[in-house]
Amino acid sequence: AFPYHVYGGLQDNGSWRGPSQVWFKGGIRNMYWQRLSVGDGFDMVADPRNDRYGWSMGQGGTLYRYDRESGQLRMSKPQHPQGTSLRFNWNAGIAQDPFDDDVIYYGAQMVMRSDDDGASWTAISPDLTSNDPERQQAGESGGLTYDATGAENFTTIITIVPSPVAEGTLWVGTDDGKVQLTTNGGQSWIDLSSRFKDVPTGTWVPHIHASAHSAQEAFVVYDDHRRDNWEPYVYRTQDGGKSWERIVQSGQVFGFALSFVQDPV
Repeated sequence: AFPYHVYGGLQDNGSWRGPSQVWFKGGIRNMYWQRLSVGDGFDMVADPRNDRYGWSMGQGGTLYRYDRESGQLRMSKPQHPQGTSLRFNWNAGIAQDPFDDDVIYYGAQMVMRSDDDGASWTAISPDLTSNDPERQQAGESGGLTYDATGAENFTTIITIVPSPVAEGTLWVGTDDGKVQLTTNGGQSWIDLSSRFKDVPTGTWVPHIHASAHSAQEAFVVYDDHRRDNWEPYVYRTQDGGKSWERIVQSGQVFGFALSFVQDPV
């Protein structure tokens, strides 16, 4: 659209869309924003074929296909075709395929793919997490009433990033320290986790940036503040994940790193 729109989620206040600029006197007003979905809002993906439609995500893997004109929400949370129970993070990973507008990816403990607007899903990976059973005890609450919010889910995928320059290349990060890579659309996966130096085991991987300049280049952000570790961990590869250089050192920034964007030029 022109002007383009900004999409985002608000905790406990749904998912929203608003203009980047307007042609009217007085600037951008509250009335120009539209609430598209419900629940705890997280990442959103607008349909590149028609921005009337798109994806909004709620807590614990809830996924809706929205129609912003009619207001309809269709529940599209994946189910495994073979009946395997899926684990979703409070803030699951989601991504649009940059080469195929019909394809969307969604993260549980495995990467799920849909080619039909969420009507059906296929798993294109094995479990990409540590699958540690000791970290899958959300239902065991020491005799207290189980808090069934989904925030207790662990060993899950929290970021999925397709390369914009190499079809079939996906980078995946988990909440238990795994960085996984496929270059053939999920037919095979490489666990890169052991190639990062100085990162404590089990550190969250909330953000990966796949370079728009080279298929061999990517950036990975680790975040360990939940364990009172405020070190910034940002790494860069220029050889397809074979080796990684830490590009932000302790003391260069204040606090931990959460995300990274590469200069578009």
